[in-house]
Amino acid sequence: MVNDLRREADLSNTGPPEPSTVDDAMNDETTLSVTVTGRDRPGISARLLSTLSVFPVAIVDLEQVVLGGRLVLGAILEVDERVAPGVTRHRVFEEVRGALDKTAIDLDMETEYGDGGGRVNAYDPNRLHVTVLADPLRPGALAAITSCVARAGANIDRIERLSSYPVTSVEMDISGGSADQLRAELAMEASTQAWTSPSSPVVCTAGASTSSSWTWTRP
Repeated sequence: MVNDLRREADLSNTGPPEPSTVDDAMNDETTLSVTVTGRDRPGISARLLSTLSVFPVAIVDLEQVVLGGRLVLGAILEVDERVAPGVTRHRVFEEVRGALDKTAIDLDMETEYGDGGGRVNAYDPNRLHVTVLADPLRPGALAAITSCVARAGANIDRIERLSSYPVTSVEMDISGGSADQLRAELAMEASTQAWTSPSSPVVCTAGASTSSSWTWTRP
C-alpha cells in the first residue's frame, strides 16, 4: 500500500515535494479522526490497528473505553511523510477510510470520521483533573459540577469511572478556560450543595497533574 502511494506521488509531481505543515491548505485535512463502536470482544483493537499498519500514517491520539459491553475506540491520525513523501493527505485518508470500513463490516462494527482538528497539543498549562467521589453519585450533583466547568469556559475532554465501591468516583480531564475561576465555581457549588443536600456526601478535587490538588468536602 505504501509503495503504491509512493508511485502515484512520483507520477503526479513534476518537482520536488514540498513538506506540509499544520497550517497547510484549508481544503486538505490535516488529521483524520476515526471512531469505531460496536460489541466488545477479544481481538477488535488488534484487527483495526493492523488495518492501519499498511498505511503511511502515525497515531497522534488514541483512546478506548468499554461501556455496558460496547467498545468505543477513537484515534486521530496524521500522514507520516517520512514514509511516503509527496503523497497527499486526502488520498491517504481516503484509502484509510475505505480499508477501515471493510474491516468494520467484517467485525460488525460502525465507523465515523471527522477532521481531527490539527496536531494534538501535548501540553496545556490550564489542563486540570477533577475527581468526584460520592455515595451515591447522583446525576444532579454531577450536572452541577459540569455546569461549573462550562461557566469557567473550559471543556471536558474525558470522563472515566475510577471506582464503584465503597464509593463511586469519576475523573474528568479538563482543558482550556480559567483554572482559578473553575476552583471558585466548584467552591461556590460545594457551599450550595452542603445546604440543599446534606445527606449525600461529595468530595471533589481539582488540580493539575504537576501540582498539589485543591479539595473541597461536603460533610
